[in-house]
Amino acid sequence: MKNSRFLIILLVAFLAVGCDAVGGLVGPTATPEPTPTPTMTPEETRAGLWMGATEFGAFTFVVSDDGMTVTDWSASYYAGITSGSIDPQGELAIPIDEDNAFSIDFGSGIFECQFSDDGHSATGLYEISIALAGEYSEEWTIER
Repeated sequence: MKNSRFLIILLVAFLAVGCDAVGGLVGPTATPEPTPTPTMTPEETRAGLWMGATEFGAFTFVVSDDGMTVTDWSASYYAGITSGSIDPQGELAIPIDEDNAFSIDFGSGIFECQFSDDGHSATGLYEISIALAGEYSEEWTIER
């Protein structure tokens, strides 16, 4: 009888430990915390491709991933029977200054850009002098 009590106590202990182990596997689980969405800085927000147009042309520029440098820029123009494009040769590394602005003097004109404080929009000026067609100048705005 002593042995049977011992076996019953051992069996109950084994079952209690086993239930705790199984309960841990199939029991309630902790709800995972949501992963916070990373907050982008205004500089990171302005990174990437920007495209705009004026009545006499169009332009694109690319801002580096850190939002501090213009790495590519090109523009086109059309005035009367004259049209063309401006695409600087070589690598560009035009810094965006502490006022969130940059400008490009491309010989026959100038391109200016001012980013908003939050990096979601930009405004500027595209100005060009075209032989036999005259001077063209227009302010532009891009919202992203």
